Amino acid sequence: MLDPAVKNERFIGVNDDEPVSMFAITKIIKKNRPEKANKLPTKQLPNWLVRTVGFFDPSVRQLVSQLGDVKNCSNEKAKALLGWTPRSTVETILDTVDSLVEHNIV
Repeated sequence: MLDPAVKNERFIGVNDDEPVSMFAITKIIKKNRPEKANKLPTKQLPNWLVRTVGFFDPSVRQLVSQLGDVKNCSNEKAKALLGWTPRSTVETILDTVDSLVEHNIV
């Protein structure tokens, strides 16, 4: 990041794998860290039900606008200008889980 060629640039630190839903993340955690997954959801609600619950629950209402929204990002700029190689999505998720548990955040 000290290279003058990247001065004032912004980079997205993301893996270019397929986008991962929150429920897919829970599946990865349950498969690889089952002892840390006891509070994760076991089922995924259909979007219509989440929208209905959103009428009554303000915390759910905040999520309704994001249902079905897939955010695609590219790390090509970071790889090209920085020579950066991203870690796998699974590795990143599991390292995050381990860190959150280690620091008593969850």
